[in-house]
Amino acid sequence: MKQGLADGNLTGLTGAHKFSIPVLSYFDGDDGCFYFVAPSLDIVGAGKTETEAQTSFEIMFEEFAKYTSNKKTIKNELFRLGWEVDLLKKKSFVAKGPTIEELRSNPDWAEIWQKNPRITNREITLAL
Repeated sequence: MKQGLADGNLTGLTGAHKFSIPVLSYFDGDDGCFYFVAPSLDIVGAGKTETEAQTSFEIMFEEFAKYTSNKKTIKNELFRLGWEVDLLKKKSFVAKGPTIEELRSNPDWAEIWQKNPRITNREITLAL
C-alpha cells in the first residue's frame, strides 16, 4: 500500500481506532471566513473567527463519525473518499488515506491549495 497522509494500520475489525489526518486551515478574504478542512474525509468547518471555524469542524467531524458508525458504513465511506481499504482481511483492517500529491491534484480542492493553508495533523478516532 502507498504511504498516505491519513494512515491507520489496525488489528481487530470492531471498536474504536485512531488515525492521523491532515487538517488544512486558512482565511478566505473574499468571504471573510476562516476554514478548517479535512480533505481526506471531505469535512469542512467555517466561521467568522478561527475559533468558530474550528468548533464548526469539530461538530461536522462528530456528525460524520456518528453517522458512519451508526450505519456501519465507515469502511465503504473511506474507500469512496480515496482511501485504500482492505475489506477482505478477516482479522484486521488496513486503511491508507490519499497522499499529499493526490490531494493537491484533486480539482475539487484546487481553490483551497491556492490559499496556502496551514497544515496540521490531527489524531481522530473512528468506530469500525
